[in-house]
Amino acid sequence: MADVYVKGMREIGARLKLLPLTVKDKIATDAIAQGTKLLRDSAKAEAPEVSGLLKAGIRYARRRKNIPHDKVIYVVYVRSVRPSSGKRARGRRAKPGAVSKPKPKTPFYWYFVEFGTSRMAANPFMERAFGKSAMAALEKGRNVSRTKATKALRKQALG
Repeated sequence: MADVYVKGMREIGARLKLLPLTVKDKIATDAIAQGTKLLRDSAKAEAPEVSGLLKAGIRYARRRKNIPHDKVIYVVYVRSVRPSSGKRARGRRAKPGAVSKPKPKTPFYWYFVEFGTSRMAANPFMERAFGKSAMAALEKGRNVSRTKATKALRKQALG
């Protein structure tokens, strides 16, 4: 993994040290969530449009299981596999006596599209999306944390 340096983080860190712990956690969580939303939107834009199921299945979530309290981790994932457990998400079940199988609710085929198969070339839409928008997501998070820290400091000074 490459090291990333973002200008202005030292100043933001100095501002955050002046705030209470709960406010710092809220600012950090909001900043990371805004950057993750940008990555999710980029992945949706890069996903191939066949039925719309793949684009609808791209989501983001905060990981909380087995994560220390001082860390905030958000993931961008495709709905067919839950990021916390690795278990498959359930699709629609057929009604008793139904003749045809119901269409799946989840885009289980995203893995084949992303990495390819022996008969299909790979179309790495997630990799392209992260490559294009990683720095923009960092900038978005930096800007959100800067503005929220400034607002919190003003509120603390006034009140």
